[in-house]
This record gives sequence, structure tokens and C-alpha cells, in this order.
Amino acid sequence: MSVRTTGTTVSSAGSAMTAPARQMTNDDKELEKMILREEKEEDRHVQHALKDLQSAQKAGNRSVKAADKAMHLVDKAHTTEHKTAKALSKATSKHDDAVSGIGNAERNLGIKQRHQTQLEEDVEKKKIMLEQTQKLKDQHDNVRNAKRAEMLGYGPNSGSPVNTDGTA
Repeated sequence: MSVRTTGTTVSSAGSAMTAPARQMTNDDKELEKMILREEKEEDRHVQHALKDLQSAQKAGNRSVKAADKAMHLVDKAHTTEHKTAKALSKATSKHDDAVSGIGNAERNLGIKQRHQTQLEEDVEKKKIMLEQTQKLKDQHDNVRNAKRAEMLGYGPNSGSPVNTDGTA
């Protein structure tokens, strides 16, 4: 910025230059005012541009921080997804094992039920066989008792009563 006084011009650097002294006319004064106005206007534009630059730099810094934060969130989401996939795999494996266990248990149940049915059939056959064997034994006992009674003289020819139930 420079200010003009009579005969001496002082620059913004502070150095004085000597010039011939001359009286300023109205046109010169208007020109000086216009120059000062332009200079002031340009200073305001420079200050405004500087503020815009600083604001843009701050926005850029915030953008870098936001992108970094977003990247960390993406990494965290990937980690969470990996852990969840691992848990899902483990749960799927447990489910498959449980399904397999159900199949094995059902097969074992079928085998045991068939075995139980076979044993029940065997018990029924043995009961029938026992009844038949007891009937046969009773018949044989009666025959033996009759022979014994006949040998001892208690038979039907001797006139003595013989028990048919196998008791003497």
C-alpha cells in the first residue's frame, strides 16, 4: 500500500522515494481513490480466497478422517462377518451331527424293537412249548401212575379206585 503526500511517496515497504513536488488535481484524487478502492477490494478478495482455501483444507482433512473411519468400519464389518460365518459353520456342523445322531438313534431303536419283538415271540413259543411239555408230562405221569397202580394191584381190574389226576 502506498500513500502519497506532497513531494514524497511512502511505499508499503517503508522506503521513501523522493519525487518532484506537484499539486494533485481532482482527477488525480479520483484516480487515487479508485486505486485505493481496487486495492482494498483485492485485499478482501485475497482474504476471502484464503478463508476459502483454509475451509477447503479443513474439509479435505475431515474427508480423509471420515474415509479412514469408514475403512476401519469396513474392516470391523469384515471381522464380524468372518466371526459370524465361523459361528454359522460351527452351528451347521452341530446341526448335521444332531441330524446324524437322530438317524443313528432311530436305526438303533428299530434294531432294538425288532430284537424285542423276536424275544417276545421266543417267549411265547417257549410258553407254548412249556405248556405242551407240562401236558405231556402230566399224561406220562398218569400213565406211569396207572402202571404203578396196576403193578401194585390197585388198577381197574382189581376193583380199587385209581385217581386220574396223578395222585395216589
